[in-house]
Amino acid sequence: MRLAIIIGHTRYAQGAKAAKPINKTEYEFNSDLSIDLYRFAREAGIDCRIFKRDGVSRETLGRDVSKWGDVAIELHLNAFDTVVKGTETLYDALPVENAAFAELIHKKICESLGRTGKRDRGTKLVGFHGRGWLNLDAVTIPGCLVEPVFCDNSDESRLLYKHKLDYARALIDGVVEYLCIEKGGH
Repeated sequence: MRLAIIIGHTRYAQGAKAAKPINKTEYEFNSDLSIDLYRFAREAGIDCRIFKRDGVSRETLGRDVSKWGDVAIELHLNAFDTVVKGTETLYDALPVENAAFAELIHKKICESLGRTGKRDRGTKLVGFHGRGWLNLDAVTIPGCLVEPVFCDNSDESRLLYKHKLDYARALIDGVVEYLCIEKGGH
């Protein structure tokens, strides 16, 4: 069982800046988070590899991820206007397994952050050239792009800061459950 973790953005284009108490960019926060994910994955018996976009084209990264992994999760944080709240998970139409994988991962994230009602913004099929499409389309194994919070909202930043390890464990629990279902295990 192999999990490819993709850090969204690059060291030169680091994405949104999270409000306090996180007070880091998407790239910085997700690079730190990937260390916890790697550790939890290894403890769960999953081979894990962290991929960064630095200096690599989307096509090359997608090919490398797809060649190496069984599933892939791309880490991001959402941002909009410092007011919006919620969790959403994006996926591409191909491979067809993406929808089931994204649903399971999204459910686990929402449970870890206590998301219900309007704060659960759901899974979203990304259309041709929609937000995240170029990244998702480059990967040909089951995968999704996670947006656990709107990090520019201080309440959201506090929520993720408080539940960072719960969130990391939830991602790994979702991967384990998905891979066990796919492989017919328990």
